[in-house]
Amino acid sequence: MASPLVSIIILSFNRRDQLIVSLNRIREVDYENYEIIVVDNNSSDETSSAINRLFNDIVLLELKRNIGIAGWNEGMKIAKGDFFLLLDDDSFPQKDLLKKAIINSLNKTPWDILAIRIFNNASHKFESIPSINGNIVTFIGCGVLIKREVIKNIGMFCEQLFLYDHEIEFCMRAINSGFSILEFS
Repeated sequence: MASPLVSIIILSFNRRDQLIVSLNRIREVDYENYEIIVVDNNSSDETSSAINRLFNDIVLLELKRNIGIAGWNEGMKIAKGDFFLLLDDDSFPQKDLLKKAIINSLNKTPWDILAIRIFNNASHKFESIPSINGNIVTFIGCGVLIKREVIKNIGMFCEQLFLYDHEIEFCMRAINSGFSILEFS
């Protein structure tokens, strides 16, 4: 049985060099069935031309204006996967994340939204994921794995929230609809 397709959707704005590093690190993941979609939020640093030149197998979606986090929505609209791994241009998953997460989703510990612990290069530590009474209630926006069925049921990110707090609003809708949020560790 083939592994489910994961759509890795990366939102980028004027961080071409960090994006290239992230794309190269994504190529190292221990999972074979994925597609990569880069959503360029109208960068002015030649991000799109660099991606076209260096990565011919990546789907590049060039937006005419910067629409903030709603750019992920545009990527999800064209994605083919059963799962969406949403990343910022300067973030990438641990090598074994997809393999472990998909196996857990299918067999062991079911989840609907998987909050990924993000390593902050500036502080040299992992950022904590907010919880209440030990229950994960949201995720850090630059790293989350979401099942397609969650998006089909509750919709995408709120386009009125340009940047920040979209995670909380999205998770409130997900929790209220009975979906689970777990932390990847």
